[in-house]
Amino acid sequence: MYKLMFLFVGFLLFGCGRKELKRTWSYEMLGEVFYQVKWFSYPTLDDKLESVQYYISETGDTIINQVVVFWDEETIDTLSSEFYSLQIYPTDTLDTYKGVLVLYNRFNKLQVGAENKRRLQLLYDEITDSLILSAVSSDTSNRLEFYYRNSIDHHLTGVLLQDVFRDTLVGNDTLLNYGKTRLLIDTRELTNNTFIESHRFLKVKGKNSTSGYFFE
Repeated sequence: MYKLMFLFVGFLLFGCGRKELKRTWSYEMLGEVFYQVKWFSYPTLDDKLESVQYYISETGDTIINQVVVFWDEETIDTLSSEFYSLQIYPTDTLDTYKGVLVLYNRFNKLQVGAENKRRLQLLYDEITDSLILSAVSSDTSNRLEFYYRNSIDHHLTGVLLQDVFRDTLVGNDTLLNYGKTRLLIDTRELTNNTFIESHRFLKVKGKNSTSGYFFE
């Protein structure tokens, strides 16, 4: 009888111990370096207004992310701009949210067909009792709709990738024109976005990089 009671108590303690081992995620676990996400605006030499989104780290590294150029207070120069809009909605499912993301740049009106190809993809983190890398993509549009899970809050961390291939006629030759877009996605002003390192943002889009704002 005493042996059975001891065995029952042992199982009970073991079960309680297993519950305590369940991982509780925090943003501090996702990356070592935090970045402040800030916008700065200033006039350009050709009398336009440029707004630039910077990721500024604790160690002084600076990454150029979104760029919006205005002809005037209401008109955006889409040929010189590259930015996104992101809307997030709660759903009826616990810890699950719907996202609608639209990319704006000089390929907004690209007609996809035999001569023009587009690949738009969002890679993003999902947080439940583990960290999951998820993705959504489109080959026809600059708009993505998706669902994601986050058991901490509604925050979304990701990277937006767009690859555009266009056949361009130069003289009698048909050449392939390739455009490559990379933008960090964050809904918090303080982030340790893990895609910064995995997609070489410091090397390609660092403030002192010679490769420019938009393309690798």
